[in-house]
Amino acid sequence: MFPDNHEMILTGTSNYTAFVPKEPAKSVFLRNNKFIFICEIEIFGDILCNGRKYGRECEKDCFCFNQSEKCKVSTGGCVSGCPVGYSGEDCKSDCPAGTFGKKCSRKCNEHCGQDGSCERINGTCLHNCQAGYLGDFCNLTCPSGQYGQQCQHTCSPNCKASNQCDFVSGSCLGGCIHGYKGHNCSEKCPSGQYGHLCLNICSLNCGGNEKCDHVNGSCLEGCKEGFTGHHCNEVCPSGQYGQQCKSRCSQNCGGNETCSHINGSCLEGCKAGYQGHNCSDTCPSGMYGQQCKIRCFNCRDESCNHTNGACLEGCKDGFKGQQCFDKCPSGQYGQQCQHFCSPNCQGTKTCNHINGSCQDGCKDGYKGHNCSESCQSGWYGQGCQHICSQNCGGNKTCNHINGTCLEGCKNGYIEHDCSEMCPSGRYGPQCQQRCSPNCGGNEECNHVNGSCLEGCKDGYQGESCVEKCPSGQFGQQCQHSCSPNCQGTKTCNHINGSCQDGCKDGYKGHNCSESCQTGRYGQGCQHICSQNCGGNKTCNHINGSCLDGCKDGYKGHNCSETCPSGQYGQNCAHSCSVNCWGTRSCNHINGSCMEGCQDGYKGHNCTETCPSGQYGQQCQFNCSVNCGGSGRCNHVSGSCLDGCQDGYKRYKCTEKCPSGQYGQSCQRVCSENCAGKKPCNHINGSCLEGCQDGFMGHNCTEKCSSGYYGPRCQERCSPNCLGKEKCHHINGSCLEGCQDGFKGHNCTEKCPSGQYGQSCQRDCSVNCVGIKNCNHINGSCLEGCRDGFMGHNCTERCPSGYYGPQCRERCSTNCLGNEKCHHINGSCLEGCQDGYQGYNCTETCVSGYFGSECNEICNAQCNITCHPVSGYCLGGCIDGYMGDLCNETCQSGTFGPNCSEICHTNCKRGVCHHVNGSCLEGCAGDYTGHTCSEALPVASMSVDSTMAIGVGMGVGVLITVSLVGVLVASAMKQAVPAGMNKLMVNQ
Repeated sequence: MFPDNHEMILTGTSNYTAFVPKEPAKSVFLRNNKFIFICEIEIFGDILCNGRKYGRECEKDCFCFNQSEKCKVSTGGCVSGCPVGYSGEDCKSDCPAGTFGKKCSRKCNEHCGQDGSCERINGTCLHNCQAGYLGDFCNLTCPSGQYGQQCQHTCSPNCKASNQCDFVSGSCLGGCIHGYKGHNCSEKCPSGQYGHLCLNICSLNCGGNEKCDHVNGSCLEGCKEGFTGHHCNEVCPSGQYGQQCKSRCSQNCGGNETCSHINGSCLEGCKAGYQGHNCSDTCPSGMYGQQCKIRCFNCRDESCNHTNGACLEGCKDGFKGQQCFDKCPSGQYGQQCQHFCSPNCQGTKTCNHINGSCQDGCKDGYKGHNCSESCQSGWYGQGCQHICSQNCGGNKTCNHINGTCLEGCKNGYIEHDCSEMCPSGRYGPQCQQRCSPNCGGNEECNHVNGSCLEGCKDGYQGESCVEKCPSGQFGQQCQHSCSPNCQGTKTCNHINGSCQDGCKDGYKGHNCSESCQTGRYGQGCQHICSQNCGGNKTCNHINGSCLDGCKDGYKGHNCSETCPSGQYGQNCAHSCSVNCWGTRSCNHINGSCMEGCQDGYKGHNCTETCPSGQYGQQCQFNCSVNCGGSGRCNHVSGSCLDGCQDGYKRYKCTEKCPSGQYGQSCQRVCSENCAGKKPCNHINGSCLEGCQDGFMGHNCTEKCSSGYYGPRCQERCSPNCLGKEKCHHINGSCLEGCQDGFKGHNCTEKCPSGQYGQSCQRDCSVNCVGIKNCNHINGSCLEGCRDGFMGHNCTERCPSGYYGPQCRERCSTNCLGNEKCHHINGSCLEGCQDGYQGYNCTETCVSGYFGSECNEICNAQCNITCHPVSGYCLGGCIDGYMGDLCNETCQSGTFGPNCSEICHTNCKRGVCHHVNGSCLEGCAGDYTGHTCSEALPVASMSVDSTMAIGVGMGVGVLITVSLVGVLVASAMKQAVPAGMNKLMVNQ
């Protein structure tokens, strides 16, 4: 409690309180109704620190939002809070990571790079921005046309939509311009492709490597010859061809002078006298006319006009006329036809019109091109082309005209020129000897010596074939020996080898080389093998013994003896069957019982039991059709061996099962699932009037197949049933419930409007457009989703960052927090970033407001307004204030606009009011006025002296008070704050 006689005159944030007595000790009157009170003060409370200090020894500096504020001495806490960017009780701690600003209440922008941290005071991102964002606060998306980290990448110029791309990835939003592909359209079309999505193929008429411009398809290396246009898809105009169609068709082209648009070859051939694919070449020397196919045959040096063939240097020998087509007249030849043909010319004595050679040759015995020379020795005839015959005798000389041998012929040749051999069958001198009749072939022999040309006839030998074959040999060249099967001396005919004394037993043929044919034997193969021989009835071709043994029932080497009684078969080795009736005698050949078989047996020899299904004498009785198993019965008595077939009983199985029973031994009861009153088939139990609903099978024991039900199982289960079992086999009700979207016991009813899914238990999403309008099966909204929802059944909210119809709208980049904005209307869920307002944060703060939600008011000391985000004063401060926020008064000694004015030098202690410059502590010396710029008048001296005395007394009292304060402070070991040692109260 403070003293009753004191009054509190000063309190503040310094945790100190000053009290003064209610009755001042003394007062001094000054002019202008001003007084000075002289009084004693006492100090109570915590430690007093000078200035903005705190701590036990006042060793720490205060760190408050209001820079002029003194903090709590003990903790350093500030009433105005911490400076922007700091936190903690003493405001010495930086804002926690991810926060900034006053009270660290604001979050760093989510697009800050690296760890998402920002500058603690103003929220500027410390480590650049995430890809696609920029600005000090990373709250700006890349400008149009830029993307990526620090927006340093430029959208591909190949983006179709005016260089517009995703500001994060750079992918082109409107696709690529022609000629490019890839998500950011940076890939040129591959070689050979061009245009939209590189879907077009370069023209095959492009030149070079058939490459074209990847954008518009124009051929990069021009067109192939014969084509034009930027796509090279146009042929050259008529009359032009080649590269760029610059070449013109040759004037030498025939017809309409048209040519190939590619190589210029003339389409209708060349004019007469020209050739080459483009008719640019004149005919080669010696040729002329159409296609240069006519030769200048008769022109001298074969040179003629390439167009009309006129000979340029006259005619060759033997021709005349302009084109030298005309031959010399008959009987003349040579240059200018001035020579006459030789009299030794054959026939009409005409000669070659060129060189005088006789056209029909020379007369026999003459030669030379004009037949003026006789044949040389050894030659004769026409043109002396024939040589005197080698068959001429003596010196082989002959007449030069007709070739007659002058000294006769050699052996084997005849005629005057000895050119003919002896005729067939003759030989020797003058062909007077005959060939041997034993010569082979056509009995021809060598025309000179008579040797047989084709060898000898069979049975003869020697060069001229006059010798017979020696004994024991025969045939061609006597190379065959007589057969060893010949009878007697084994000699045979020298020509054909036939045995002269006949064949041995078992052989035949003219040379006895053939064995008797099958079935015969002996001398001359005249004997027939026994009919009782076995197998193929063959016997030894020599002695007739049966080779395959005897037929059944016979024996002996030639099988002529029958088997004895009681035996039969092959080699009589088998005994008659014991099943033979009577005396049990049987046939000697096959063993067949002569008197038939005993009951139960059959077959010719009664060795076979009756076949399955038969019994009794001669197996003439059939087993009962009702016998079971394989239907067999005892072959003797006919009793069923395997019991009865289903539906029958007794030993011969002739009785049906009684009503209501069926099957083997009639032991089974008819199915209860049979329809009607009639029982079942006595054999297989099949229901005679069909099955009750839901059952099938011949005896109605099977439920309907999966998927079917009802009468005869002909009804199909609803396709809307669930599970493998599908539906109940009798009434068709779905056993495992219905597929989504259907209901009812057989699932034929669709879900009613507004419901869907299993058993129609689910309601259509309230987010569907329309009145509960969704697909009855999967709940997908038929008319789409309400704003803010997506997914086939509209149950998904728009992903973070999107809202509105089909979630296509992007949340404002000015929204705070990770949720970004409300999925329906785009309102920012966590408020706006500093400087923005409105439900979707698209509006900047109105003038005079800034910060979060635009709730902070611009400092009143701002000259115009402040920045909507930071609050910095945009137009500077009003007079007397400074700093970005204009929350600092001018420093001591300055005032006015931008604190640029200096207090007047007449102000005491040089301090003045920070706004208008009025001196706060009065004027020094003889000056007055609020800025102490006016000098006092000299006439007021006495008053001044009185004032001087009062002031002097006041100063003395103040000194005393100061001393008292110092003593009190000293006693309390406390310091008095500056400014408390002098109190002035204006009355």
